[in-house]
Amino acid sequence: MVTFKDGVNNGQPILSIFEGKSASIGAVHLPIFEPVIGSPSPCHPAVADLFHPTQWFINSEEDLFDSTDSATIPSSTAILLRSSLHSNEDGSERFILLGDQINAQRATWTDPLASFGQFSFTERYWEWVEDVLGRFSEVLSSARIYGAVYASLFTYSRDEDLIRSFCELWCPSTNTLHTLEGELSISLWDLTYIGGLPVYGRFYDEVIPPAQDLTGHGESNKSFLPPSCKYLFSAYRKLVHASETHQVTAHAWVSFWFRQKSRYTDHSPNDQRERVNKPTGQINKPLCRTRNEEGVFDDLAIKTSVQEEAYLAAFLSCWLSVFVLPNEEVNQIRPTVFKVASMMARGCTFSLAVPVLASIYRGLKQISSSPTPNQCNAILPMHYICGWLGNYFDAYHQSAHTFPGVRMVRIASDHMAKHFTAATAHNLLRSVNLSQLSSLSLSTREELLIVDDGAQSLSRTDYIISLRSSYLTLRRDKEYVVELYSPHRFSRQFDFCQDIPGNLVEEACPINLPDVVGLWQSCTKLGTKAEFKVPARSRKGLTTKRYMEWWAIYSSDFVKSNIEPSTKQGMPNPQVKIRLKKSNAVASTPSKPKTPTTKKSKPAKEPVLPSSNTLKVGRTNAKANKGKEAILPSSTTNEIEGTGTQTGKARPSRTKQSKAKNATKDAPNVVERSIPKARTLLKIPTPKLQSVVVKDPIAENGKKKKKKRSLQICDRESSSSHGDRHWKRLKKKPKVSDLGKKTTILDLEDMPLDVDEFFKDHPLTETSLEDLGARLGIDNLNLEDEVYSQSSEESIDGPDPCPLVIRRKRVEEGPHQVAHENISDPPIILRKEPPQLQAKPSLPALSMVSVFQGDKLISSCQRKYVSSLWAELSGKIGESRLNHVHTIEEEAEKILQEMSKMNQVDISPLRNHLQNFFKKVQEYNSARSSAPEKMHEEQQSHELASVSQRLSAAELEKGEINKEFQLCQQQFESIEAKEAQLKKELKDLGIKRKEMEVQLLAHENELSKRQADVSRLKEEVSTIQNVAVQSDADIENLEQMKNLLEALQKELADFKLFP
Repeated sequence: MVTFKDGVNNGQPILSIFEGKSASIGAVHLPIFEPVIGSPSPCHPAVADLFHPTQWFINSEEDLFDSTDSATIPSSTAILLRSSLHSNEDGSERFILLGDQINAQRATWTDPLASFGQFSFTERYWEWVEDVLGRFSEVLSSARIYGAVYASLFTYSRDEDLIRSFCELWCPSTNTLHTLEGELSISLWDLTYIGGLPVYGRFYDEVIPPAQDLTGHGESNKSFLPPSCKYLFSAYRKLVHASETHQVTAHAWVSFWFRQKSRYTDHSPNDQRERVNKPTGQINKPLCRTRNEEGVFDDLAIKTSVQEEAYLAAFLSCWLSVFVLPNEEVNQIRPTVFKVASMMARGCTFSLAVPVLASIYRGLKQISSSPTPNQCNAILPMHYICGWLGNYFDAYHQSAHTFPGVRMVRIASDHMAKHFTAATAHNLLRSVNLSQLSSLSLSTREELLIVDDGAQSLSRTDYIISLRSSYLTLRRDKEYVVELYSPHRFSRQFDFCQDIPGNLVEEACPINLPDVVGLWQSCTKLGTKAEFKVPARSRKGLTTKRYMEWWAIYSSDFVKSNIEPSTKQGMPNPQVKIRLKKSNAVASTPSKPKTPTTKKSKPAKEPVLPSSNTLKVGRTNAKANKGKEAILPSSTTNEIEGTGTQTGKARPSRTKQSKAKNATKDAPNVVERSIPKARTLLKIPTPKLQSVVVKDPIAENGKKKKKKRSLQICDRESSSSHGDRHWKRLKKKPKVSDLGKKTTILDLEDMPLDVDEFFKDHPLTETSLEDLGARLGIDNLNLEDEVYSQSSEESIDGPDPCPLVIRRKRVEEGPHQVAHENISDPPIILRKEPPQLQAKPSLPALSMVSVFQGDKLISSCQRKYVSSLWAELSGKIGESRLNHVHTIEEEAEKILQEMSKMNQVDISPLRNHLQNFFKKVQEYNSARSSAPEKMHEEQQSHELASVSQRLSAAELEKGEINKEFQLCQQQFESIEAKEAQLKKELKDLGIKRKEMEVQLLAHENELSKRQADVSRLKEEVSTIQNVAVQSDADIENLEQMKNLLEALQKELADFKLFP
């Protein structure tokens, strides 16, 4: 006999499962956490402070944009979906995707692609699914999971390049897929319509129940949990002891509970066998179990009345563990699902779509935020993503399987996924078919108004919950997963007109179980009396005009480009080559140079080197972005003076030299002899840097203006951009005439530059230029003709933390002087640090640059860095609420440690001050949570009288309801007992029926024998009847003839031949 007992191990409550009286021999110990469902739970859900508006839609007059016709519809009525979690302010942060990180070489894919929890073949699982669907169709339909279970009857193939592109376009901060036309996402309604998962239902509480719940009884002698639950734990204990790893695999669980022979097999994609048995989707009525199949009930000593329920609960435990909500323990049975599975086996409906979508969002966030996505160990139900892709994109072939309300089975079976390359997969996902967006919406020909009165049908209830912004929750033991759900960001999937989504007001940060349960209750709350509008069917995917303008500015460059991020994994880090030259030009133009003359020519200006996918910046924002800094597409390795250029879009093994190099190579020999080749003085490997152009402050009349310098950023449509250039095609020359037409001016003081990383570990940081020349083999760096003074007109202004000296040297006449074409001066090229190395723009006062001192520069930059860290930390502390400020204590300590490493200021007073502050915050929170709120004596008396009166009324109502409850409970128990009696009688009748069938068969055999005898006798009778009848005269004549014959015979005998 298996015994369940509660205990404690190192302060952790545990459930001990053992056989006999001693828990020390062969016991299995499982950790217990606070339950929410089952026995009366001590968990009291916190009241989620989430606003539920009375109307979840807005009728607005807007200028609309029809992307299907690329036409603007002025002043039209638009139905917009509201959000209760976002403000109406326009979002001003640039989105960062995994594709951007890969392009910047901050993330990389590895081969092969990880499974990420993809559902795989388990021997005899499909046979078990067919058996369960045939036996328990009514119970599964009552729990609203029949279609979801049916979906697990197949496997779902995937294309690796398509999954990679999907993850690269997924935005982890918004939980949406970014396309050229806007945002899409997986909604709760999608999981209902595609996967058959219910949205509304009980809280999914995946924990080990205490022994009291398994064996105890509440009022009316009713058990807290179904009795089938304890048999699941008994089977788990038996299989744990039989396993060498002390873990229960799905294969072991299926083999223990389902003992029929295997009919289906699996094969790899390379298997060439002509026929491999697979489920057809046809569900037949199951046969009676054999004695061997019923052996599992004897092994666990399951009572006859609980056998069917325990059998179904065992299957649902496997289904939840390996198909619906897989976790890091892939293809293993989790005992935490036994409580939910046993309740489902009784027909209880659980809200499965909410935790499943939370798991999907969390898994995709882990993948798209990781520098090594393949190694992030993210596990999620990938088959639901495959079903979603098959519905909204032309990514799968259609199979022969169909089932109402479960669209994912249309792409089921092997080899249904279409094959893509990285480029075709990228183009498919970012170019969505707008007519397919609202294919699953509840839209009708006319608008429909729905009021949440709590009495809607289950289908409309799921649809209402799917339209509301909320937080999705998933509880597994002590793990709480909370993800933001924002359907207003992809409202076109519900046939609404898409508008700018706005900014999230405040992100929920649940720290305990009551907070998680409160957020779930707010998500699935009914009876709010709020109004929902179902728009008329459009199939056009309309947006407001301002949304398309907003999306064009803040969408990721990776979405707009045609690049293949997966082809850039093997590319080396680009290098910047700094050349110290005697010439006054930083680099020669790629145009054809003139032959040298003795006439003094104007100094040549620096050319604009081609930069990859540069961006046109329309405005700047001085506010610090919260994790979404604008990442401009990185330029590639640029080599000045005729060296090759590698493009970031070309495969590394097939890189071609730039056109500029070829042009220099093909120049006339006289020109080559006249141009001295510059020697590389310093070569510094750096991360990918962004090309930034500085305009020379020269007026139109040729005179210099005394004004601060500005930064000029090339437009993405410049001729030098190779956003759509194939790696085999040569790069175009930049058009100098277009530089002034398609550029935007950005003040240098607004440009956040940080040289800390640039000079980090630099071997020559403190080396003089004379020593540098000696080391590099250069006799003269011509230092005497450089005048660095505060009053020099050649000095320029620069941002204080990173002073930049951009000067032009005097031209010396000599045999090595080169004349250039008299063209407009192109800007000087600077290199911009990547966003992850930039400091927050603090807009310091500008100072004049004189003598370059490395120590002073490093110290100044470090002080500015420390100041910016403290500014950010103090700002975060100042804007945080008192009841939430304690959550940043650990992050504050990290910042203090970083500030301390700079050795620029003694931060111990600041550290003591912050420690004292957080200590006071902790005391305040403790006092706030423990001490009751005080009030005036008269107010207290008034409130007490009012509450007492309401308490009395509530107690009276409670008594009446309790009486009704007890009456209903008695009726329910009576019906339940009668049902059990009828089931027992039905079972007895089944046994009697089998006996009668045997007897009937025996009687049929005996009857056949008797029938044969009767036929034979009938033939004899017929023969006798056909014989002629003799008369008396005939008999007398016959007797006379006999006598006569006898007399003759005697005479013959006595006749003597010789006398």
